[in-house]
Amino acid sequence: MTETPKKFLILAADDLGGQYANNAGILDAAQNGALTSASIMANGAAFADAVERVLPACPRLGVGAHLTLNEGNCVAPPAQIPALADAGGHFRFIEARGFVRLALSGFNGAWREQAAIEMRAQIEKVKTGVEKIGRALDHLDGHMHCHAIPWLWQLTLKLAAEYAIPFVRLPREPFRYAPLRAHLPRPLNFAHYANLQTYAWRDRRAGRRSPVRTNDYFYGLLHSGAMTETVAVELLRAHRKNAGITEMAFHPCVATAETYYLEPYVKDLCNGENRAAELSALKSPRLRAVIEQCGYRLTNYRERAIKN
Repeated sequence: MTETPKKFLILAADDLGGQYANNAGILDAAQNGALTSASIMANGAAFADAVERVLPACPRLGVGAHLTLNEGNCVAPPAQIPALADAGGHFRFIEARGFVRLALSGFNGAWREQAAIEMRAQIEKVKTGVEKIGRALDHLDGHMHCHAIPWLWQLTLKLAAEYAIPFVRLPREPFRYAPLRAHLPRPLNFAHYANLQTYAWRDRRAGRRSPVRTNDYFYGLLHSGAMTETVAVELLRAHRKNAGITEMAFHPCVATAETYYLEPYVKDLCNGENRAAELSALKSPRLRAVIEQCGYRLTNYRERAIKN
């Protein structure tokens, strides 16, 4: 008898520890929804709350480090990374501009050395924090998927192996037409998607030479900022014939009254309708029903590292 191919699904949330709004959304999605994994921002405004309150309340949640080089402040001493951060510790190049600058800086030895210093500092901060509560890091990923830029991908794989972290997220996202009827992505999403798929092809080949594993597929890039119930359901239905490990990323939030934000634009993101809609998607009975109907098995990177 032929064994049915296994379809593993990781429902993930980025930006844990970024803001209290992120923490509240992730806690709700883990306790009352289908969320199985989250990645922590070492430089987040609510990092301590994430480690001390959210993770202990969610013992089954997988935990990763969300490496960040283009939002907020650095973790390493600013004097050690002057190409990346100013004297006050704030990253010099933010969001899309930061992504482009990183993509163009791989030939620069100073950038490569300083990125390694900062990424190592972030991993060690998150690793120390989660180990204090009896947990371990099970994967690495990056803000805006900066870790997938080829020279940073090589560094991320190296650091994952060095710190015995079993997985690194590969943002390899198949193009699916069906969800476009529910939501037409922003032009910037299309550009970022196309760029990252070029990187993903190279990264996948490089990953085969590493002891560190990757997921097989990823969703949440093209529809970043609009992973509603309808979009998620359409993606899962369209993808149902593909075996392997699929990660689907969300950014659930609950609006809060906090006064400090990593960047000015983060306030509107955290308190906006889209982030609330992504939380609702993760709590949706319809989403769970489609997961079961399509034969996906919910999991996280920690479970896959143990069972494979």
